[in-house]
Amino acid sequence: MMGERNEPTDRTAGGRLRSCALLAGGLKPSPLAAEAGLSPLDLLLAPGLTLMQLWCDKLAQLAAAEGTTPLAVRIVWGGASPAPSPACAAREEGGALTLQLAQEPRSYRGPAGVARDVCLAEEGADDDLFLLADAARAVLGDLTQLLVEHRRRDADVSIAHEADGSPSGLYLASRRSLALAQQDGYQDLKEQWLPKVRRGGLRIEAIQLPAESATSPVRTRQQALAVAASLARERSVLGAVQREGGVERVGRSGLRLAPGVVRAGVTVLDPQAAVSDAAVVVDSIVMAGAVVEREAVVARSIICPGAAVEAGAKVVDAVIGCGGRAARDALHRERS
Repeated sequence: MMGERNEPTDRTAGGRLRSCALLAGGLKPSPLAAEAGLSPLDLLLAPGLTLMQLWCDKLAQLAAAEGTTPLAVRIVWGGASPAPSPACAAREEGGALTLQLAQEPRSYRGPAGVARDVCLAEEGADDDLFLLADAARAVLGDLTQLLVEHRRRDADVSIAHEADGSPSGLYLASRRSLALAQQDGYQDLKEQWLPKVRRGGLRIEAIQLPAESATSPVRTRQQALAVAASLARERSVLGAVQREGGVERVGRSGLRLAPGVVRAGVTVLDPQAAVSDAAVVVDSIVMAGAVVEREAVVARSIICPGAAVEAGAKVVDAVIGCGGRAARDALHRERS
């Protein structure tokens, strides 16, 4: 567990951070990615903030603290997972990051194999460090202490976990440890690569993230909406009425709304979505290019780009994927 904050005395001790591999999907997409038809990185989580933009914010902070600018970030996907949009690599972050979209170089490599292929494509020192991250997670705090603790423990591999012991989807790995992943064929991180690292005599440490740096998965509709609620609380918008981009958001959720109230809970509306003033939207995300017509009801749902909710339709606990349609006056609910 990470204790008191310890400033690194030498940022090169234990290796310098060289790059980050954002692993954005493999053989099987997450339930949300499959329903939505888009990469989780393109999901809108707060006004003006996608999951990719949240990653950029956190990685830019890490790069600045580390003194490694620009930090190379490779966004890697493959298999049946939807490709991240070009917009994911369009941000410059003031020169703190260089972003690159990369399809998995070879099929059926597994996360450890992909990490090896991507991170070791260029020569370097054995103690170079690489951050491996499950892209379908939202980091809610600063990652700097993970790097500090990794160096303090003189680890070759650090595995981050939450206070309840669940994995955080974050690994710090030295070049020498990644070189132990097999050069061909499928290689999993936990079941195959880590045992090889241990047998190789290298040091593996489990590091608990502090509460303020917790991560949350974004693999299901419920998880995405929970992250949106966490970000809203962080920005102090719950319980208040606020206008952003001409859209009124009212704190406190629930389907029984006072007369005239049509926006409630943590409702994230992209300014480029067309939402009727006569539509009710509660605890939902409506993304750019989506249309919600008059007298429609959207509750605890995600409406993806190009999707349409026709007049009078009711969408409850559901995802309307890219280009999808909720038919007029019908009820659309997630299948249990």
